[in-house]
Amino acid sequence: MNKKQSEKMFDKYTPVQLPIIQKAKVGRNELCPCGSGKKYKKCCAIIQIGGRAQLSDDERELFYEIWHKLLDFVNRKCNIINMYIDQICLNYHDDLQLCKIRGKLWEEPNLIDAFLKEVRSLSADECAILQSWRTGFIKSEFVLMGYMSKYSVLMSIQSGKPCKLYGVKGINSSIAETMHQQLPVMLETVLLPFKDKIIYDSFMITDNIEFGGEVKNMFMKEYAKAERKFGIITQLTP
Repeated sequence: MNKKQSEKMFDKYTPVQLPIIQKAKVGRNELCPCGSGKKYKKCCAIIQIGGRAQLSDDERELFYEIWHKLLDFVNRKCNIINMYIDQICLNYHDDLQLCKIRGKLWEEPNLIDAFLKEVRSLSADECAILQSWRTGFIKSEFVLMGYMSKYSVLMSIQSGKPCKLYGVKGINSSIAETMHQQLPVMLETVLLPFKDKIIYDSFMITDNIEFGGEVKNMFMKEYAKAERKFGIITQLTP
């Protein structure tokens, strides 16, 4: 995708913060909100019930344990908000405030180095995951292209770089269940290696843009090109 095409797509792209998407309930016999034309029970509901497109309970607990410790450290180090990031009381925190801390982290990823150096209570498993985040994270614009049984497919959109496809797991639920939006969806997020999987950093910035046929066709051509050249990437090498 060339620079002119990329800039044209983003002319109308005004991101809004949606770390947690409030989705409408969908009846099993209603059309699936992803836009496939199938009934919900024969489309995204199958992915949702299967549970393989998201982290397991133990994996999810480990992710949030590391992630919230890291956010709290960044907040205290940089004095972003006057709040202690408490794992137990997380529902009382303002997601927009947490997103400010997250933004600072990815502006200065060397804060992960400081965290690893200064916090002595981390397990070997936690340290290994944090080190992989430090060297393996991908911050980019993406197009959410589709849902599969084990992951959702995000296509990277970076000016001057070839598009690549990433198979990304959801955290609390599959991205299909979280999003409930007609595909394709333009979004910004940060992809993270998580052992042998790819996840995102729990925040997605998106907008309710509906793309016309010309843009959809362009996305599909880029998807096919990326799949032929790179396949669907399911692990990030630090």
